[in-house]
Amino acid sequence: QNRRSCCAVDAGERCGRRIGVLHHCGLEVEGDDGEAYTCDYALCEAHYRPSFVESLKSSARTTKEDLRSAGAPALFTALIVAVTAALYMPFVKTACMIVVCHPFYQCEFEHCWQSADQKFALAAYMATFFL
Repeated sequence: QNRRSCCAVDAGERCGRRIGVLHHCGLEVEGDDGEAYTCDYALCEAHYRPSFVESLKSSARTTKEDLRSAGAPALFTALIVAVTAALYMPFVKTACMIVVCHPFYQCEFEHCWQSADQKFALAAYMATFFL
């Protein structure tokens, strides 16, 4: 019975959940006898109700711990996902603008769909393929 568990009491019964994310207090407090000890109070995900700032801090700490425990491959994967997400919208916007013959691209493709040349046909095909 040395494992940390949820200390929340609901309807007279202690939650006692030990599995999943537990938010541990961990503050150094002084006991009745004058000695300092670490507070072992913990809450499970269901009972944890943080403020907005506390929620952001908790998410940042959790992400940091996850990356530290997973190592370099997880960091590399997170970097690839972030770059992909950052590039996704510009690529989609450009592809849509080419397909609908937006005026921005009429300098490059003068007649667009009226008399599609090989360059426009390839650009429209690739844009549609991307979408």
